[in-house]
Amino acid sequence: MARRTTGKRSVGRDGAVQVHGKASNREGSIYRDSDGAWRATYSVPGEPRPRRVRGKTREEAIARRTVKLEELSQIQSSTFHRDATVAELAAWWLDVVARHRVRPSTFGTYRDRVQRITDTLGVMPSGR
Repeated sequence: MARRTTGKRSVGRDGAVQVHGKASNREGSIYRDSDGAWRATYSVPGEPRPRRVRGKTREEAIARRTVKLEELSQIQSSTFHRDATVAELAAWWLDVVARHRVRPSTFGTYRDRVQRITDTLGVMPSGR
C-alpha cells in the first residue's frame, strides 16, 4: 500500500500534485489562491494581522515577500548629533524601540503621550 502524503498540497495545470511542508515559525505562509495566483504572507512587528503579497508564480511571491521584509529591516541610524532635540530622540524611540516591543494599542498611547511632551519640550536640546 502506498504511503499517504501529508502537508499542504497544490495541483498543477497538468494534474501533478505537489506537497509543500510546514513553514517555520514567523516565516509566513505560501499558498495558492482560487484564481491560480500565489500569495505569500509575512508578519510585521507591532501589527496584529499578517500582510500579504501576490505573484503569478510561487517564486515571484517569495521574491516579493523578501523585498518587503528587507524594506522593513532597514532601521534608522541610532547615532545622534550633539544638538539633537527631545523631539528627535522621542521620534527615534517610538519608531525603532517601542513599535516592535508593545501591542498596537499601547503604541498608540505612547505616541499620544510623546506628542504631548514634544509639544512642550520638543525644541530643547536633549542633554550635555
